[in-house]
Amino acid sequence: MNANPLSPLAVGERETSRLIGVSGRTLFNWRRDNIGPPFKRVGSRILYPVAALNDWLNATDAAVTEGGGQ
Repeated sequence: MNANPLSPLAVGERETSRLIGVSGRTLFNWRRDNIGPPFKRVGSRILYPVAALNDWLNATDAAVTEGGGQ
């Protein structure tokens, strides 16, 4: 793994929202409905592991590409 040692292992909801371009409410709804990127609860915080977020984004891109954007 060639990760930058200064890169975070996980990011919070606000940063995840900014990175993937959806609202915090959308992330909340996805968590409630068991869809969207994988997340972890640490106490009262919701964290999104960066590696899992990248995997989810790549899988989402592949599904959209293979499905013809539908």
